[in-house]
Amino acid sequence: MSWWRHADGTVTDLDGTAPIEDDKQDGTTMTMIERDRELLARASLVNQQLGAATVEMLHRQNGGELPANGLRTVGEHLAQLAADLIARAEELDGRTTEPAVVIDQGEQPR
Repeated sequence: MSWWRHADGTVTDLDGTAPIEDDKQDGTTMTMIERDRELLARASLVNQQLGAATVEMLHRQNGGELPANGLRTVGEHLAQLAADLIARAEELDGRTTEPAVVIDQGEQPR
């Protein structure tokens, strides 16, 4: 079973439905170096889990159709990680940006 760490520190399975206890959050304030390490650790974790999540979705296909929840969960994690990486890069460049907003447009007409 694949699992993902969300930006808020919670951990869920691929469907986003089974919360897993996370004892890493201790409520302390992180330094910039710690934040950067955490960001890179998240990038590494997403990279490690992407292959397993892809294989799991292949096995969960229903008549050849991919599971929407799994795709959505993976997409949300990739989008959040991308937004956080870009925000940090711009912070290092001395710029600030508005947080990225992912708009769910629902099913598109064919």
